[in-house]
Amino acid sequence: MVVRAGKIVVKGNLPPEVINRVVRKEPKLRTCYEDGLARNPKLEGRVSIGVVIDAKGVTTSAADSGSEMPDAKVRDCVVKVVGGFAYPPPAEGDAAGSATIPIVFLAPE
Repeated sequence: MVVRAGKIVVKGNLPPEVINRVVRKEPKLRTCYEDGLARNPKLEGRVSIGVVIDAKGVTTSAADSGSEMPDAKVRDCVVKVVGGFAYPPPAEGDAAGSATIPIVFLAPE
């Protein structure tokens, strides 16, 4: 099973690599996908989440942003998890802005 972030698009001062680091460390994303795999062992897809991040690095809103994941429960779970993310503030300026975070889920071979 593979869970990875795709190309993150950011509008603001928070670097994409910081967002990617937070995504990679979150075990709840894997749990969302494992629940989907229990329903369909061949389940694969991308969940794309649009987020708004405040000046302190806290996610203030998260919503599905054109996902290609056929399992609605996995999509909803991932959006909920990403909606709870907080990011370290950038070195200069504030973290306020928005981002689109695609997360790719690939079934085990």
